[in-house]
Amino acid sequence: MLPTYSSLQYLPQRAEISSEPKTIVSAQRAVPTYSGGNVPYYNGYFETLQCFSGDTTVQTPDQIKRIDELQVGDQVLSIEESLISYSPVVMFLHRSDNESAIFIKITLENGEIIKLTDYHLLYVTSCAVGENLRLIFAKDVQLGHCLHVVKNQSNNLVPVEVSNIQRLTGKGFYAPLTANGDIIVNSILSSCHSNVAVQTLQQSIFNFLRKFRYLISTDQNTDGLLPGIQFLTQISDLFLPYSIV
Repeated sequence: MLPTYSSLQYLPQRAEISSEPKTIVSAQRAVPTYSGGNVPYYNGYFETLQCFSGDTTVQTPDQIKRIDELQVGDQVLSIEESLISYSPVVMFLHRSDNESAIFIKITLENGEIIKLTDYHLLYVTSCAVGENLRLIFAKDVQLGHCLHVVKNQSNNLVPVEVSNIQRLTGKGFYAPLTANGDIIVNSILSSCHSNVAVQTLQQSIFNFLRKFRYLISTDQNTDGLLPGIQFLTQISDLFLPYSIV
C-alpha cells in the first residue's frame, strides 16, 4: 500500500533534518556499475533506464552530497513505512559518468528542481490533502500534479505543485538503490525504480532479509546484501513488465 499525504504529515519522523544551509561536499567516486560504450543517448535503446542527473543531491546524516559522488553504504534520506528516515545505498542499478541521456526537468512552485529519465517512477498526487500518493513515470507528470517535498522546519512531506516541465540533454546518469526502494533527492520524494512490481518485490525481499538476519546474526547492524540479491534485483528490474496499470 502506498502512503497517504496525511499519514506522512502527521506521524512522528525518525530523521532529524537541520534547517541550516548545507554545503555540497566532494567524495571519492565509486567505480561505475556499467562501463558502457560510446553511445550518444542511452534512452534510445534502453527505455527502462531509470536515472537521475549527476547534479542531483541527496541528504546524508552529515551533509548534502551530489549523487554522482555517492557510494554504496552511504545513508541517504528516504522513507520507511510512512516515516522519514535514512536508508543505506545497497547498489547502483545504473551508473555512468560519461554517457549522455535525455532528462525531464521538473520545476516546482517553490523552486525545487528534479531531473530524471522518462521511465523513473515518481510519487505524485493531484494536490488534495489526504489523497493517496501514486507512482507514475516521470514522462507522465503534468502541470497540476504535486510532488512531495521535505519541509525542513517541520520535517514533514508537503505537496508542491509542478510549475514547469522541460526536456534537456545531460552527461552522466545515476540510479542508486536504497534498502527500501525509495529516495529523497533535491528534497523531493522519488522511487529508485521504473517498475512498481520490482519495488514491491524488493521491499518484501529486504524486509524478510532484515528479519532473517535479526534472528540468525549476532551483529544486528549488518547492512550488506546476501549473495545473489544484487543479481536478483538487477535482473528483475530489467525483465519484469514495467507497466504501472
